[in-house]
Amino acid sequence: MQYLATHGAPSTRPALAANHSAPAATNRLLAGDDNEDVRAELAVKIARQMLGLSERESSHTFALTIETLEFLARDAAVRVRTILAEELKSMDCLPRDLHAIVAAPALQYSPLLSDSGLIEVIACD
Repeated sequence: MQYLATHGAPSTRPALAANHSAPAATNRLLAGDDNEDVRAELAVKIARQMLGLSERESSHTFALTIETLEFLARDAAVRVRTILAEELKSMDCLPRDLHAIVAAPALQYSPLLSDSGLIEVIACD
């Protein structure tokens, strides 16, 4: 699968990103794909796989999955970050800093929030 992640056709990589059988190392490769659709498919899949992952998988797989989520959370595409935020917003199994990584761009770049508005958001936490 790693070969397909790096050499697969443009129509193959989104399907691979959505494949729940793809190993964590392949998912990590796909997180850096040039195609936004690939990263968006991966964001949905990885976020949903997080529930109970630490109990099902090895520590190496868990670490790679968290690394992939962190990479996607910093994605240049708003669409990818939005998908992650929506999928992760109610999960309590994630490291706290991952929630901050996902939320930070929305708070930082929102044209609707002033500095005082951001201070209010922080004060409510």
